[in-house]
Parts: sequence; C-alpha cells; structure tokens
Amino acid sequence: MQPNLEGLSCGFARLFSIGSALSFEVRGLNDEVSYFTSFYYYALTEGIREALHVRAWPRITRFEDRWRWIVTCIVPRFRRLDLQTPLVDASLRRVFDEARDYASNPCVLPSPALPPRVRGPHA
Repeated sequence: MQPNLEGLSCGFARLFSIGSALSFEVRGLNDEVSYFTSFYYYALTEGIREALHVRAWPRITRFEDRWRWIVTCIVPRFRRLDLQTPLVDASLRRVFDEARDYASNPCVLPSPALPPRVRGPHA
C-alpha cells in the first residue's frame, strides 16, 4: 500500500489527508464526538510539535505521519470502545439488523413498464 500512496501527487496527498477521519460506529452525540478523530485535527494539535521538528506539512500518505496518528489517536479510542460492551453490542446489533433488512430486499430492480404501443392511422 505504501508505494501506491507515495505515488500520489503532493496536492492530492494533501487533499487525501484533509479528508482522512475515523469514527467508530456508536450512537449519541457525546459518544460520536469522543470516538471521532481526524488526521489533520491531530496533526495540527497534538502532532504540531513533530511537524515543526521535521519542517514538513503533515500528510497521511507519509508512513511516519500516519503511524503517529494511528498510535496516538486511533488505537486509544479503539481500546476505550472495546471496554464499552453495551456500545459494542448496540453497534453490532444495528449492523446485523441492517444486513438482515438488506438481505430481505431483492438485488435486482424490476424492469420498468414498457410504454403502450402507439398505433398509426392505418392500424
């Protein structure tokens, strides 16, 4: 994966970094906020010291920048969520319910009705 990320243009890598965010499947505004993390929010707050030290704009396509975000933000949130059995159970219940609902729907849309044939004056 890393070679593919390194092949991106600098502009696209920055755009990709701006859009990189993670949130675990939880409901409720307080829980959603506490489990949300954004790469650039991290990079420009907790990670700013490192960015200033290396004198490079943080990019998720750079392995070192991405790894710091994973270790500093994602893993701690996952560990905290993993301890919240009711949240995990509720989340899995929603996933299973949605899967069941989707499985009960047909995958193929019905054919549109053909318009009635118009008969000419000699029909």
